[in-house]
Amino acid sequence: ASHRPEVYYNGEPCVGYDAVIPRIGASITNYGLAILRQFEMRGIWSLNESVAIGASNVPSSLCETADDFQLNVNVTGGVWTADCPDCLAESGLLNVANAPVGLLPVEYEITNGACADTATWTVDIRPVLEGTLNDIGPLCVGTTANLSFTFDEDIPDTYTSGVTGDWSSSNCPGCITNTNTGAFAANEVGTINVEFEFDHPCSVPFEGQIVVAPAVDATIDAVPDLCESGTLESLSAAEAGGVWSSDCDGCLVGDAFDPTVGAGTYTIAYAIDDVCVDTDEVEVVVVPQADATVNLPDWVCLALEGLQPGVAWPGGVWSANCDGCLSDIGTIDLMQAGEGLLEITYTVEGLCGDSQTVAMDVVGCDVEIVNVFSPNGDEQNDELVFKYLTSFPGNKLVVFDRWGNLVFEKSNYGNNWRAEGVAEGTYYYVLTIPGRDDMTGTFTLVR
Repeated sequence: ASHRPEVYYNGEPCVGYDAVIPRIGASITNYGLAILRQFEMRGIWSLNESVAIGASNVPSSLCETADDFQLNVNVTGGVWTADCPDCLAESGLLNVANAPVGLLPVEYEITNGACADTATWTVDIRPVLEGTLNDIGPLCVGTTANLSFTFDEDIPDTYTSGVTGDWSSSNCPGCITNTNTGAFAANEVGTINVEFEFDHPCSVPFEGQIVVAPAVDATIDAVPDLCESGTLESLSAAEAGGVWSSDCDGCLVGDAFDPTVGAGTYTIAYAIDDVCVDTDEVEVVVVPQADATVNLPDWVCLALEGLQPGVAWPGGVWSANCDGCLSDIGTIDLMQAGEGLLEITYTVEGLCGDSQTVAMDVVGCDVEIVNVFSPNGDEQNDELVFKYLTSFPGNKLVVFDRWGNLVFEKSNYGNNWRAEGVAEGTYYYVLTIPGRDDMTGTFTLVR
């Protein structure tokens, strides 16, 4: 039954026919030709044979750079046509280079008397896929990035959607961690070549380069403790080209630290901000300047048993130009020193040390007796002064009138009594000095 198809009209089979005469005119349709072919398949003679365009070699797509392509069908004698006259000859020779990019309808028509057949195909003239690596700038070694590209501007969007491909690198295969997504790891320093190949025959691979910069080292070289009276201390780091900063105003002069900012602990930082970035910071200790100032009188009586100099900065080392006259803590044994010029040196050791030498004259003196004084406000002999008495600490002065009444009494007398409210006359005194006999006598007070 499959080799003798039946033709029905109004629900009844068409049988008993010996010949078919096709009508000639505008009413010829593909449907009519199909009916005629059914009669022919049953062995019924036809005045005009039908034409059936069947198998063809028309491709579904061609690359725009393809060579000329000869279109063929199983029925010869027809005419090929397309919307671009310069791209398709009637013989079916398709000049792909002259065809526009996109969907190109082509048509083949054949006529045999009153019978004709037409077939239409669509050939996709595909553009060559090309692209350019998107610039991601230099990368620091050890970082990652995602590679991407941009299609050439003349490629229609319909041909770029969903396009896939593979990324690779000729000189750093391990840098491509995912060939599909373009995940890139900057594992090696230098210029890395990367390539992309489309998963489509109508394409051209493209390549690009990525610069991978070496890591930087901002480690600051050790900075010693500084003295606040010192000079500028040059700063340095493992690599040059960075920027210095600090938490103190005015302590940085270019790439040097100025310790005259004052004693304390300061933080300095160094930063390299290039393709690769690194920072470091250290603390700088500025030690205060020691003061070895020694407080001693210009002269002192030999009779004074011991003398302790005053100092502004404790903890220093003492020395003198005498043997055995100076203790470790600086107490002076005047008897051991003897009369003459005594030189005392005090040294504060260390980074910010200081040293001072003072001279003191050791005089063989004794307290001198007073006979008269005149406290009248003329600033001459206005005070009761026993010369050299201040060299004898622990003394005590007592003054009586001639009837034995106590007039004045003072321990560690400082030669400064002006006899306020005391009348003129003769007075008696007792001057006590530790380790010595009491000194007694009289003096006359005159206004």
